[in-house]
Amino acid sequence: MRPSGQYGYPIRRQGSSPTTWGRDTPSDQSPDGRLSTRMAQMSLSAGPLERPSRPASYSPPRVSPPVTFTWEKVRTTGEVFTPRTGHCCASVGDRIFLFGGTDGESRKCDVYCYWCTRQEWEKIQVQRSHDGQLSEPAARSGARSVVYEGIVYIFGGYTKKDGDYFNDTWAFNPLYHTWTVLAAAGDVPARRTDHSMVLYDGSIYVFGGFDGRNRYNDVYSMELPPHGAFREGSPIARWQLEDGPVIRRSSGQECPSPRFGHSAVVYGSCMYVFGGWDGHDTLNELWEFNFPSGRW
Repeated sequence: MRPSGQYGYPIRRQGSSPTTWGRDTPSDQSPDGRLSTRMAQMSLSAGPLERPSRPASYSPPRVSPPVTFTWEKVRTTGEVFTPRTGHCCASVGDRIFLFGGTDGESRKCDVYCYWCTRQEWEKIQVQRSHDGQLSEPAARSGARSVVYEGIVYIFGGYTKKDGDYFNDTWAFNPLYHTWTVLAAAGDVPARRTDHSMVLYDGSIYVFGGFDGRNRYNDVYSMELPPHGAFREGSPIARWQLEDGPVIRRSSGQECPSPRFGHSAVVYGSCMYVFGGWDGHDTLNELWEFNFPSGRW
């Protein structure tokens, strides 16, 4: 049985429990269309395993206990943020960082931290960087994030539907609470929102997205700088086009249609892309992109 078409559900794994924000239930939006600050966690817990009585000399085979997929609403305290959608989340150690999004009235550029062990939210006060500058990304929704060597990276997003789409890359240091913009070079992707972004072998990979007029199905990569590079100022973000219309015309390979609002994850040496919207239909396709070969 295939799942129905999906669009725009952010999810992050924390330990062994995937966690999601922003809808009133894991599967449906609130009937009146309101946004939510509720938080849900799916527990992957082992159920009871009954064993029949056996002679003392009997050695039973090793059997893995069944896994029970259940949702549990998380009770949180602290500085709770406004209801929102289009935000992005990333986990660093026992903390989950939330950035941006919109509450229906305005876009946000705030940062909140959720302490998993304390079940408590904290609003982060952004600090000046080593050069004394206080910088942060413009308010936006639709950005995507990854974590590499303890640093949170975000790319893209938008502020207004009729303009102000972004293709900038920012790095957030969870220890010092500072933002650093990366200087873009190489095959810089077009401005976009609601793309997907994953991490593989020290590089981020961006696929798809929307710029207000065009939907994309290209793949860009950028090797992330080492942690120490931030001591010398803004590192250079050198982009490379991995897959796009020009490349495909010469190879004739099959590929996903242009889309946005899809989800992507990494398993092994491949990126798996599911769902999204192509401007006409909500999609339920699953595609595999092989990183070493650069082919779908």
